[in-house]
Amino acid sequence: MFYSSSKSFITFIVFIIFIFNFCLLISNKVDCGKKKSNKNNRNNKNDDECSADVREKFDNNVAKLMSLGPNGRHWPETEPEHDDYCAETKRLNQHLDDYKTTCSSGPSKEFASIILFSLRRVTRQYCRKTAANKRKHTKLFAMYTCSNQLSNQTGECLEKYIDSLLSTVKLSTIEQKIPYTCCNYFELLKCTDDVFHSEVKCADSSETFQEFVRTIFDDIINVACGDYVEFSDKCQQLPILSLPVQRKNQKRPKSILIPLIEIWDQSASTKTN
Repeated sequence: MFYSSSKSFITFIVFIIFIFNFCLLISNKVDCGKKKSNKNNRNNKNDDECSADVREKFDNNVAKLMSLGPNGRHWPETEPEHDDYCAETKRLNQHLDDYKTTCSSGPSKEFASIILFSLRRVTRQYCRKTAANKRKHTKLFAMYTCSNQLSNQTGECLEKYIDSLLSTVKLSTIEQKIPYTCCNYFELLKCTDDVFHSEVKCADSSETFQEFVRTIFDDIINVACGDYVEFSDKCQQLPILSLPVQRKNQKRPKSILIPLIEIWDQSASTKTN
């Protein structure tokens, strides 16, 4: 049942948070996805510090790290570009930690920590200077080149998913939110796969691109979604959500993380009530 899968999701998150914090305790040198922060600064932080500008900067930085669509970064196509890309990745990761310390707390901070850990893990994996990575660069650069050429089309896929998340946020119950979040994530994957296969020379790069996205999200998706899995009848049977009404001067988020954090925060609050 879905309720059971939701409980499994909460249990999974608690377990990951425990492991995440344990890593931080055993060594300052362990790469567990975040740095220690000063407890007094956390407890005394001013809510005014989390302004719209700070949230917008965080949103922009996540979009740049994911490098998906025109709001992402230009993927590197040469070794010198790759070095510059990875140096910027390191700076962006630090900015994400700054946001997490300033702007999030409770369930939203826990969820952000897990997703940012996954995002950091995959970007660092792609940037490690190892012999194995060097051997992969020909394949990776082919994917990077196609991603740059198809950024407008993949950006449209991302915008559709962001719009679906903005509609999902407005749903009243967790039993509604999780299925739509999961099923529309699978639609995002299908959409980007279709885009890559629309160009003959890029079709072989689709799998590499899909692997990049899946490495960030699949651990949580596989536990959270229960019966709402990729290619399932249950996803096909969900009623279509109406698109969110964009108010004048309202900006669509550039990344998916802001609405995902809000959905998780709402879901966790529902479970504790």
